[in-house]
Amino acid sequence: ANQGTLDSISINLERDLLAGGYEYGDVYLLYNLYNDPYTDNSTTSEFFIEEISPDRLEVRLLSRNLSNQKIKEYTDKFKARLNSPELSDFKLNFGGNNSVLATNIDTLQYEEFTSVVVRLYNQLPTNIGIKQTLTIAEEISDTIAFSVDTEIVPEEVKIPYIKGPNFTAQEGFQKNNPTQYLNIDELFSYPVTSSYLEAASLLNERGAQLTINHEDFSDFIHFSSAEERLANFKYKLDLINSYEESITNLENATASPEAYSGSIEYYEGLITNIVNNFDHYDRFLYFESSSYSWPKVGGSKPYTIDTTVAGLNCYATASLSASLYDNQNPHQLIYSIPEYLREDPDNEKYVLFINMVAQHFDNIWLYSKNVTEKYNADNRLGRGISKDLVEHALQNFGIRLYNSSKSSQELFRIFTGEFLTSESPEVLEEYNQRISSAEFITGSNQVVSEEDYRKQIYKRLYHNLPYLLKSKGTERGL
Repeated sequence: ANQGTLDSISINLERDLLAGGYEYGDVYLLYNLYNDPYTDNSTTSEFFIEEISPDRLEVRLLSRNLSNQKIKEYTDKFKARLNSPELSDFKLNFGGNNSVLATNIDTLQYEEFTSVVVRLYNQLPTNIGIKQTLTIAEEISDTIAFSVDTEIVPEEVKIPYIKGPNFTAQEGFQKNNPTQYLNIDELFSYPVTSSYLEAASLLNERGAQLTINHEDFSDFIHFSSAEERLANFKYKLDLINSYEESITNLENATASPEAYSGSIEYYEGLITNIVNNFDHYDRFLYFESSSYSWPKVGGSKPYTIDTTVAGLNCYATASLSASLYDNQNPHQLIYSIPEYLREDPDNEKYVLFINMVAQHFDNIWLYSKNVTEKYNADNRLGRGISKDLVEHALQNFGIRLYNSSKSSQELFRIFTGEFLTSESPEVLEEYNQRISSAEFITGSNQVVSEEDYRKQIYKRLYHNLPYLLKSKGTERGL
């Protein structure tokens, strides 16, 4: 370094690879080690070709950044070195590993410029012409080549760990008064009535209750047959009526209760099993009072199914509407069966099986269709976001909710909106006191369960949530 020379050069292969844009694959790196005799520092002096001789063995060069005096000075020094044993040739470097060997150099006056004239060892390639830029390079070492094998290091997979328990969490702000613990026998040790069956069917539901408009077949029937589903309910209803008739006959028998109590339990178990497997449409037809459900007897819950001729006439009318809908529904799964197979009476069981599978697909379709309903903040209980999901949606927005402190004795009032009648005088007296204390939710003749009433309040909160959040902390908000 003291003599102005270099003993070694360090090459960073990885940096040069990345600078050249070669991040993957096997790459060859080739280094040409040149010195520029027309500069005293690390910057290079560029020339361009002004003229090429007819035999393409001589070229005239003009500088782009050097004065005539500097060109003369640097050329004279370089010529002296070319005549010495240490240097016999040099190169014209066009960049990109493209260079031409030269043997002699001198200066000539060209108009008002001092030009550099170079003699080449071989003819100038035809792809190089006038105005081509270049540098004059003195080779100071042999060319060096490297074969670089790229090794791809896979990124470290970060495994998500479940966060540990929060032992400082405050308890009790959601469930102020939890109910007492009951086993399954204590929980359902009630007479098999309409209230009991409705509560058991709701508790047996394996998913969230969706917001379904059962008055419109297109809202819940897509792949299955509306007529077949209505006929399926009629079949279940006939079974329930026959079991209830058998229970009535046994209770009116003259034999002692011990002689037929086992048979009564048997028929009650059959009825419970049918109701527990009701789908949403079956529950609507069996428990609800509507012009589109099965006809009921009585103005309030618990309703009694109408088994008279009026009920059968209503079923005939509903079947006609269902058949009309099926004829206009192009999405039925049975249309995947060729027509000649559908019309063959021997394939009725196969068609029935396809309708059963279609009902399964309808349930999946319903849940898929209701995904976007999460953002529908309709305050009506049977519209918009599911009433079973609105509580979680509010909690996701940081809203604290407080559950009811009702006891387990009011299980049926919570789920069905009515008290369960019991043969126990003490229980009946307690229920009558509650009725007389005006605890019922009034406002219409329609009985509303306390569970639905609570969820209706949640839906109103969800519907008005933007306003409630914007006015939070203000007198208006309170």
